Amino acid sequence: MIHRRQLTKIFSVLKIFFENRDILICFIFLFGGFSIIYLSYFSGIGQYGMGFAFFLGAVIYLCLKKFKINFIEFKEGLYSYRKRKLLLLNILFFTCISLSNIILYNSLYFRPAAYFVLITIGFSTIFIEIFLIKGSYFNWLIIGKILLLSLMFRASRFFTFPIIPGYDTQFHISVAKYIINTGYVPGYDIALKYTSTPLWHIFEAQSGIILATNFQTLLFYTVAAPFIIILSLFLFILVKETYHEKVGLISVILLNLANMIFVRGVTSIYTCSLVHCFFIIMLYSLIKEKKEPFPFITLVVIYAMILTHQLTTFFVFLIFIGLLLGRYFFALYNVNPLKYSTVKSGATNISLNTILLFFVSLITQWSFTGLSGDNLSFFDKVTYRLVHTLTRMYIEYTSQSDVLATSYGNYFSQYSILSNLLYSAGNSILTAFAVIGLLLIISNKNKFTVSFSYICATAILFTFIYIFTYFGLDQVFIPHRVLSFYELFLVIFASYSIYVIYTALNKAKWQQIMFILVFTSFIFLMLTTPFINRNDPLYCSDRDYRTELTLSELSAIGWSSTFQNNEVLYVDPLINRLQVSNVEILNVSDANLQSFQYNLNTENPNSNILVRNYFLDNQNFILCSTFGISEEYSFNKYVDSVINYDNLIYSVNSARIYVKT
Repeated sequence: MIHRRQLTKIFSVLKIFFENRDILICFIFLFGGFSIIYLSYFSGIGQYGMGFAFFLGAVIYLCLKKFKINFIEFKEGLYSYRKRKLLLLNILFFTCISLSNIILYNSLYFRPAAYFVLITIGFSTIFIEIFLIKGSYFNWLIIGKILLLSLMFRASRFFTFPIIPGYDTQFHISVAKYIINTGYVPGYDIALKYTSTPLWHIFEAQSGIILATNFQTLLFYTVAAPFIIILSLFLFILVKETYHEKVGLISVILLNLANMIFVRGVTSIYTCSLVHCFFIIMLYSLIKEKKEPFPFITLVVIYAMILTHQLTTFFVFLIFIGLLLGRYFFALYNVNPLKYSTVKSGATNISLNTILLFFVSLITQWSFTGLSGDNLSFFDKVTYRLVHTLTRMYIEYTSQSDVLATSYGNYFSQYSILSNLLYSAGNSILTAFAVIGLLLIISNKNKFTVSFSYICATAILFTFIYIFTYFGLDQVFIPHRVLSFYELFLVIFASYSIYVIYTALNKAKWQQIMFILVFTSFIFLMLTTPFINRNDPLYCSDRDYRTELTLSELSAIGWSSTFQNNEVLYVDPLINRLQVSNVEILNVSDANLQSFQYNLNTENPNSNILVRNYFLDNQNFILCSTFGISEEYSFNKYVDSVINYDNLIYSVNSARIYVKT
């Protein structure tokens, strides 16, 4: 048995650990950052941005700690009303909006660099304005301006082409259209595993019937806009209640800049987007309410998530486990070794009963989801995939001494260090700010109590997304699909650090100006992230390719379908059959499309071949699939043969059709 004296010594050691917890975790980030940089260079995992973010974030925190910079409580009168500055900032803001709209009006299928600069300036003016106003009325005006600018930027990307962006989106649209046309949820042969999770599809089908508009407009007004509005409003309230209203306003800016949030709400809209809304609402209820929400309401929200998307809901379940563990761990930290009493963290009101309810509901639904001809449920398939992956990992580890390569690692290793840094530069800066904020929160006892649950949930997500991916489990969890949840917590921590740093520089105006310039550069890098701007990347243009079609290209497909008796039309791999079938402005839904063949002799004589001008400039490219598996394409010889030896039968602005001779 452990004697009382030994127990006291153990708690004394734990006390020393927790009193210096920020320094210990800071060195963990330093070591982790160095390790990631090392693995990026020698193992080719390509995560240079994250490595530098961890390392520099920890270094900056040590500098802040040296100068004793920490959270400064906002005091009335610290910033007075500055009407002239506010007037100038608002004039600049609305001027940027006007000029950006003029640029968009005169641009076709492309947004020039000037457009991104104007949007960047618009967000920067809002950031400065946050520290010039006071009062809840002005807070909501600021949020309104953020959402206005954000929705304009999102609309500029979403409506650039007549095709809705996102491959996954096209599949889910086809399911929703089936429900509209038949009045029934399709079976496994059409909807696959989503036949048991049709909530999003039913919602879109009902909205389509009521609004009677095309699906591109429908998705923007029923998903893209409500998605970012709901997340912004609830996040502001959460951060405001936890930290400060200024921190809440900054978090709304960061949320609207976050690139993976942009992906889930604009460039890859699907059922996961609705789960985010359910998640933020339930998180708010668990933190805001003094008691745990009524069990019936909790059950309804949980089951609504389960009926929307299986894998995403599983990660929400993991987040709630993290929130609960954070509460228990902090209670242990506050144990008095003599009295054996605990102190509740006050972070969340989530209980073990909620977790058990969630787990039982999840497993029950999974057991009946996705039953098909092979008589395997979704749960069976996930279990099989996990066992198969673990077996493969064991064989590879025991048969070779090299580090286990993953598909994501193979993809990033194909590019240079500079390319990998630029590709995720904005997200890397966000991570660095988050590391600083996390360490500042940990060092602050007042804020540490309500944030430990957030930290534990973030740690669990980081483990599944990055560490498990490094060890080869990316084929099981599809980690990039839950990066948006991870980014949501990064936004919370980063907004805290930005507020602390900016208020600490209040006495030195030139330092504040320098910080504003740094923050403005960060905004620009977030807005210009290549994978959210595939049609107009300002850098790393060799890594992402335009997946939408212009009106001229669609016209060529429509001509072939109408006047060539719906003969097979061979197209480049960037054109997706499902995308074309969902185009509503032209009758191309019945187009018979097939991808180019590497072997020139495999195509039948008199076959029609579509050659786009865009493809002529991008004949060699690398495409990355859902699981991060990359595939290289090279069609130089093929295209040269078509252009030089086949007959041109149709030509339009940006596309031509040849017939094979």
